[in-house]
Amino acid sequence: MSSELDDLHEAVVSLAFLSGDFQADMAEVARLHSAVAAMRMGDDPHRFRCLMDQASFHASVGQLDAARGTVVLAVTYAESKGNVVPAADAWVTAILLARQAGDLETAEWLATSPHMSPEESARVAARLYAEQWKIGGVPPDRALD
Repeated sequence: MSSELDDLHEAVVSLAFLSGDFQADMAEVARLHSAVAAMRMGDDPHRFRCLMDQASFHASVGQLDAARGTVVLAVTYAESKGNVVPAADAWVTAILLARQAGDLETAEWLATSPHMSPEESARVAARLYAEQWKIGGVPPDRALD
């Protein structure tokens, strides 16, 4: 079933690139792709990537809470498989989505999650400071203060 899901995934994702009306088309892609993501079982090797794609589609149409929830599913899956680097990167995405939604308390909580090692937390902090600087926040020379 995985190859059929891979084909379906590719077909739905390709719709995003053929868009004539981005917002309407992306809403439809998000809706269709959610069915593909739901069919990816725990043993499917493409589950993590599919969930992260789904989160991107949600975010592209302003569904930040849905995007963050989908990222958390991807994190949980990656952690269950022992894939700590993709899980840590996905945590950063969840943090950035929380911050974008104005939920700074959740962003801070996620950034200090006990699920991450001190090294992962340091990498997350560095990435967050870099993102904050890009949008006019902490200047790079102050990021390590």
